[in-house]
Amino acid sequence: MVLDTDCALGVPGAKVDDGFALALALASPEIDITFVTTVAGNVDVLTATARTTALLARLGRPDVPVVAGGCPDGGAAARALASRALERPGEVTVVALGPLTTVAAAFGADPRVAAAIGDVVAMGGRFLGGPDDEPEFNTRIDPWAARAVHAAGARTWCVSLDVTSRMALGPVDLERLAAGGAAGRYLAEQSRARVKVLAAEHPSAGHASAGHASAVGVTACPMHDPLAVLAVTHPHLLRWHAAEVTVDTERPHRGRTRAHLLPDGAAHLATCRVAIDVDAEAAKDVLITRLAALP
Repeated sequence: MVLDTDCALGVPGAKVDDGFALALALASPEIDITFVTTVAGNVDVLTATARTTALLARLGRPDVPVVAGGCPDGGAAARALASRALERPGEVTVVALGPLTTVAAAFGADPRVAAAIGDVVAMGGRFLGGPDDEPEFNTRIDPWAARAVHAAGARTWCVSLDVTSRMALGPVDLERLAAGGAAGRYLAEQSRARVKVLAAEHPSAGHASAGHASAVGVTACPMHDPLAVLAVTHPHLLRWHAAEVTVDTERPHRGRTRAHLLPDGAAHLATCRVAIDVDAEAAKDVLITRLAALP
């Protein structure tokens, strides 16, 4: 696996779910991370590279190479991904946690790359509607890359806000995580700091239930990105549907995504599958159990 991330874990008050996803990948025996690439998104590429490197060291895996990306050509990250795909056709799974800049650049570098990639698992988009039809962050940052990846014909699995918004760790979950090893305590500490930031941003939701999606910003820490890793290790926890995906690149709807869900008889015509449901409690249990087991 190649993990592409805009990791911000460790930046005070920043999003933490990229870091959780990386930690989960390291804790999963089903996954062998060849290298990690970085992309601009939650933070700039330099910060993402520094935070990813620091987290790997903290988790006892400084041996995992980190390759920095860049805009608009994806930099060394895109070149490394393209090279690996061509060396091992059909064997490379890319889990993209941020904007699809790196993946699109790798596809654009050589027309053979999209066909050589085994699977692209992308956290991004919103396909079943949402508040004011607001675009999801990753596709809003680089909608041109998202459109290029979906048009390339690679086998793609979309883990969107439609399902990830149901993944969050509340106070009881974080206590369970903190009861594990040093890694679990650190991740729980960073999550609590993030919850404080979100609570200050959304004070009016203070009395909502921790398990409710509307309360994610107050009592629980969002866990969007780990679900993309779980899509690789535990795909049965999600319900998938074949779809044709479009991405708007022009204003006023730049970054908006749409999925035309195909009937069963036409599913074989699509290279894309979108997650339309998730067993969130089971997914959360796997996440906590594996992270708490880290030393």
